[in-house]
Amino acid sequence: MREDDEKKFLVHVIKDLLGLVEIVRGKDNKAVIASNIMYVVGQYPRFLRAHWKFLKTVVNKLFEFMHETHPGVQDMACETFLKICQRCKHQFVKHQPQENSPFIEQLVCTHTHTHTHTHTHIHTHNQHTRPSIEQLAKKQNLKSQLCSDFI
Repeated sequence: MREDDEKKFLVHVIKDLLGLVEIVRGKDNKAVIASNIMYVVGQYPRFLRAHWKFLKTVVNKLFEFMHETHPGVQDMACETFLKICQRCKHQFVKHQPQENSPFIEQLVCTHTHTHTHTHTHIHTHNQHTRPSIEQLAKKQNLKSQLCSDFI
């Protein structure tokens, strides 16, 4: 699919799913829609890589979902986060325009409580992404204590 067609399609689908969240009642229904949103955004890494602010919003929302107690939502959030990390790893260590630091440092500072809350999922995530993040951090000269703590 061409990139501009992908963008139109994805924006349309996400808007429709967000509209459904406003319409439906019940935590079960909202959880199903949230899982659908997470699945959809995880399928389009090219869009995420091209739209930094959206990627950042998605990742922060995934961390919110990692605290959700509804069955399956936490698992889906962790799986989607892992998928995004694997497919968009450069965006996490790159210093993005209008940001004070690389996103990986912001994640570590902001979400250390999530790390302990979802230890099993994050441990799996660390096993998969550690080599990529270490390599990219070295390339980007990110040797802060935060990165080493996370890695």
